[in-house]
Amino acid sequence: MNGACARLLWNIAVAIQDQSTKGYIKRMRLHYLFAVILVVSGVPDARATDEVDRLFEFEYRVSLRELRGQAKVWIPVPQDTRYQGIVNLEVDTDANHSFVTDAVYGNRFVLIEGDEGKVDATITFAVERQRRTTPSGEVSPLTAIERSRYLAPSSMVIIDGVVREEADRIAGNAPTPYTKARSLYDHIVNTVRYDKSGKGWGRGDAVYACDSRAGNCTDFHSLFIGEARSLGVPSRFLMGFSIPRDKSSGKIGGYHCWAEFHEDGNGWIPLDASEAFKDQTRREELFGGLDADRVQFTMGRDITLPGMAGKPLNFAIYPYAEVDGKPHEDIEYSFGFRDQEPTSPIP
Repeated sequence: MNGACARLLWNIAVAIQDQSTKGYIKRMRLHYLFAVILVVSGVPDARATDEVDRLFEFEYRVSLRELRGQAKVWIPVPQDTRYQGIVNLEVDTDANHSFVTDAVYGNRFVLIEGDEGKVDATITFAVERQRRTTPSGEVSPLTAIERSRYLAPSSMVIIDGVVREEADRIAGNAPTPYTKARSLYDHIVNTVRYDKSGKGWGRGDAVYACDSRAGNCTDFHSLFIGEARSLGVPSRFLMGFSIPRDKSSGKIGGYHCWAEFHEDGNGWIPLDASEAFKDQTRREELFGGLDADRVQFTMGRDITLPGMAGKPLNFAIYPYAEVDGKPHEDIEYSFGFRDQEPTSPIP
């Protein structure tokens, strides 16, 4: 099959997935359609090998109640990557829903629209996850647009002032992007503590992390990204969830994030500074590699959702809602996982 036919089939599949669904269509199973298209067209699988290091089902529940107006809810959903396969994604809701994509980073969301009353939705999918090592084999150079995007500041990730000053002091003389990134990573792991006390943490504020030397994963990696970008090293912010190593099922309390930097010839290289701080024995593992105990959802900062009326989101991992065009914060949500195919709902 030639490339034009392959692209046509792929576009048809995406168009089917993106069509608004009505009340009588509650569940969507398009993974197998995509798989057939990939096989027929010869398009390579996004993942590195066929080996799967961890297989689990993930459940994302959302509920809005006592609505007084027209509601829109955007729920992020993961996609296939080189180290992650998403299988059997299902959306269970009585409300109209569609799939939308943000124009800058390509993150995908389920957009649910409901009237007065309530909106409930449950999204389930299986995750085939691989451990990641470096080099990744993704050695395509960045485009000019990509390089500009991943060197630019965002609203909370500045690349001047105290952030640039620290970066210059720690890694300004390092000869390569890799050695610059490693010096910054080591310094952050050595000097920033994982601490969610007080105010200011959790926003991914690079200046806060630089000044306080404390924060959660968003703060650790915002500081790294700001410092790397200030030294001319393209870097990006990734969000998802950690899956406990010592459990086979259960609830997940909240998100996790990490970072990647780019080096020509080696592609995107991952790191997880906050987890390395928590367990110093993993410092080498988590620079240039990632475990399989996670699922990636979104990328980027200052994200504009298709059709939103409010301001861009600082980052996107939890559901975002608007009622009559105004942000609505009264949302209930929960997350759960199970390592094997469940025979009953995830607790």
